[in-house]
Amino acid sequence: METYLIVIVSVLVASIAFAIGLLLGKKNRNEGYVGKRLEEYEFYPFATNEQGHIEFVIDKFNKGVKYSLSHKNRLPAEQLLIVGEQNFVRDILTSTDLSEY
Repeated sequence: METYLIVIVSVLVASIAFAIGLLLGKKNRNEGYVGKRLEEYEFYPFATNEQGHIEFVIDKFNKGVKYSLSHKNRLPAEQLLIVGEQNFVRDILTSTDLSEY
């Protein structure tokens, strides 16, 4: 009888802990995602050249990194990280810019 009571209490405590963790995770996941997306900013790091081809603009990318360091909007910051990795900025950036990135 005591064993069943211990199992029931353990399952109840685990369920409560899981529910609290789930609620906190959902709350934290949505924080910081307010404001505009990366393509809505003037530092969007892509431009169309004279031939109509899209090219990566490192100066705008650096402006976006500097902006993200001083403003609390996770969405463009995370998008800049993805864009940076896709365009191999670690090979392009100067050491100062790389440390900011």
